[in-house]
Amino acid sequence: PEQNIFAREFGFLVDEAKLTLDKNCRNTHQIASYVNTLSASAMEPAEFTEEGFAPEEHVVHSPEEELAAVEKIVSELVKKRKFSPSRIVIVGKRRLQNSAYADCAHLAGVPLIDESVGESDSDGIRYATIYRFKGLEADCVILSGFAEPIQGTLNTELYCAASRAKFLLPVFFCRTPT
Repeated sequence: PEQNIFAREFGFLVDEAKLTLDKNCRNTHQIASYVNTLSASAMEPAEFTEEGFAPEEHVVHSPEEELAAVEKIVSELVKKRKFSPSRIVIVGKRRLQNSAYADCAHLAGVPLIDESVGESDSDGIRYATIYRFKGLEADCVILSGFAEPIQGTLNTELYCAASRAKFLLPVFFCRTPT
């Protein structure tokens, strides 16, 4: 239910035995702990998953500030750590043309690929909405355009988006100055 971002009724086509998935096999322990804070039903990480790095939450005050911070992360990953750009996906709440990345063709010199139009470049960083990326995963998922979670409130989209990351999860919340 926590991943029901399309608000569809649940139903099964068959009345056979149902299996409950109670282990998180995708995320590192640190990411699993983070997504558990966004969920009503916490799943224990599988024993074979790594401890990993804690997700990093960033509060930015403008799209320009987010772009600069993401470029710095991408530069660190791609240029210093030799991380393949194809292992990085930016998952946003809005389509690329309505996001902070609308006018961005490259991040740290790496092509930005719009998943919604079927572009393919194995050497680029993909951008997809949570609706398009649901059910998929990537080694590094950068979240963009989500509201900051309110303690004790279920945020289905943020939970589903955060659970796509296998190893690295930078999360960007934009808070406009008042």
